[in-house]
Amino acid sequence: MAPQLLKDLATHSRKWIIQCRVSRRWIATNCNTGKVLHLDMVLIDSEGSDIWAMVPPLLIPKFESSLIEQEVYEIRHFKVAMTKNTFRPVPNRLMIEFDAATLVQHIKTVSSILNYKFYFLNHAAMMKRLYDKKNLSDAIGQLIDHSSLTSSTSATKRWKEITIKLIEGEMVKVTLWGNIGKQLEDIISRNERTAVILTITSVFVDEFKGEICLSSTGATQLKANLDIPEVLEFKAKDTNLTAPVLVAEVPAAEIPKISLAQLNEFKSNEAQSGKLFSVEGKVTQVRPNWCYMGCVACPRKVEEDLEEYFCGHCKTTSSIAKAKYRVKFQLEDNTGEADFAILEHEGLRFFGVMADELFQLNQRNKEPLPLQIHQIVNMTLKLTVKLTEFNIMNPQTEISIVSIDHDPLQQLNKDPCSKDLAGATSVGQEMESALDCEADDEK
Repeated sequence: MAPQLLKDLATHSRKWIIQCRVSRRWIATNCNTGKVLHLDMVLIDSEGSDIWAMVPPLLIPKFESSLIEQEVYEIRHFKVAMTKNTFRPVPNRLMIEFDAATLVQHIKTVSSILNYKFYFLNHAAMMKRLYDKKNLSDAIGQLIDHSSLTSSTSATKRWKEITIKLIEGEMVKVTLWGNIGKQLEDIISRNERTAVILTITSVFVDEFKGEICLSSTGATQLKANLDIPEVLEFKAKDTNLTAPVLVAEVPAAEIPKISLAQLNEFKSNEAQSGKLFSVEGKVTQVRPNWCYMGCVACPRKVEEDLEEYFCGHCKTTSSIAKAKYRVKFQLEDNTGEADFAILEHEGLRFFGVMADELFQLNQRNKEPLPLQIHQIVNMTLKLTVKLTEFNIMNPQTEISIVSIDHDPLQQLNKDPCSKDLAGATSVGQEMESALDCEADDEK
């Protein structure tokens, strides 16, 4: 039987034979426990199509030594399944799952299959991928600078901050979590005093202080100065590429921890405007209006006029609007109580789902408050908050949260999302398979 192409695969059979190159390979682990989840690969066939392949943990010893990056294999008798609903390394609607009956044979004579296939984003495309949990993204850029490898104060997680310059000229910050930061140090040592055009695979597009940034996942790999057209284009466009520099660490300012009674007192003191504080307490209640209808292009609330929505900030009218988080709740400690609001960015991190997605699901379920929102009642939260001039002028208003001290992975793993929302398995299980390390705490 002749080998089939990846485009011909379907879920109705497992009698497939394919010939593919292992373009890249990684071990997916649970960053909280270190437990190995599975062995993952991106396979490419002779037509340049690619697919995500997964080996379950019990079969890793059988296949790990038989599947080497950049080598070509004939693979038989595997399961074809619909791909995961979150954090896909490639945009194929199908994926391959190995089992005990799968057979692998190394092929030495095939050289026509691509070594790599990437889905590079320019800056505008990154903006559209912001908070996208469905697809992971690839990036390429000149490595401009990097920080030292830093250890988290609350766990064994480590990170490294880098800056890359995209081919269009924009600078983008990238956070490399865990062992991937050590891999970068190895790359820099091998390319001493040499410019590095860095290919970064399978990153999550995030935002920090209003700027687009990227965050590594368990599927992320780093490749330096690959022999691909994009690297050649970089070198042709800029003949003055320079080696990356080590950026001196700037100690983070310590955020004072205060009681809720002190926070309420500070709301009448103009000198406290713009300052950050850390508070901790138990959530006693959540207000029913947990979201608002916002502009599709910015965080602002829209005005509804018949079937159109007007954004006063963008000065645009649209036929659609999206639900945005504004979860108002009351926190209590042994000194008093105060009102806070979780807005869109931190809402996504904390609840693990876009507000509009949760809104649509809740419309179908017709619950007064989504379970994901209601579950924070009686939860003890440690918050970083910032008193604004608006809070000083309006002491009764809710204080916006800068960050919630939590592990995003753990929050997702505890997410009681229904299968309607996750698509198949829970968001947490799918997140585990894609994300290796994200910081336990907001930096």
